[in-house]
Amino acid sequence: VQGELNWYSQERGYPLCYLTGNHLVWKLKEDFKNKFSDQYKTEQELDLDFHTKFLSAGNMPVSLLRDFLFNS
Repeated sequence: VQGELNWYSQERGYPLCYLTGNHLVWKLKEDFKNKFSDQYKTEQELDLDFHTKFLSAGNMPVSLLRDFLFNS
């Protein structure tokens, strides 16, 4: 626990980047769900497709990933 506390207190910007990315990805998933939910029979199918497309896109900024998911 002390190691985690030290890391968060010494590297404030680094964990914040992870938190920001996490928030952006959850928002992206929610937008994907709102736009495409009528195309899937179950939420599991929608989740699987989202994550498959998300992972197949590779490492890119979330803004470009949004374009990839919604315009491809």
